[in-house]
Amino acid sequence: MSRPANASTATAGVLGSRGKGGASWRPGRDVLLRLASLVVFLLLWQLVAVVAQDPTVPMPAVVFERIGAEVASMALPHHLGVTLFRVAISFAAAMLIGAAIGIAMGRWPALDRFLDNVVYPDDAFHDAISDAPDDRFDRLEAAAAAAPAG
Repeated sequence: MSRPANASTATAGVLGSRGKGGASWRPGRDVLLRLASLVVFLLLWQLVAVVAQDPTVPMPAVVFERIGAEVASMALPHHLGVTLFRVAISFAAAMLIGAAIGIAMGRWPALDRFLDNVVYPDDAFHDAISDAPDDRFDRLEAAAAAAPAG
């Protein structure tokens, strides 16, 4: 994919203005900025760990060593796989249940009205705390009635 013909104006909103010439986008600078951000984060983490002297805030080297040991023993990949499998099963179940409820609500208006406050709890909350009636639909109907036919 190629960059736009006028790349400086295409990225100006994202990168901001750099003097009178507009944005100066250089991929190398972006990588260096991201790398510097990571280094600063690691240095701050190290500083906090040294100052705290608390086992609940381990040094970065200790954490990376432990991660390497967990990966080498295959415990981390195994547990990560089990967790991702559970997430996928839960997502599939939620989609099936939600789709079935949605289809049923579309088919039976009484069920739609019955489950309305469960599916759209913000409307129920608004109605419960508001003294003024919700006249959104009344205004839409009035606007539609006042519009010229044609």
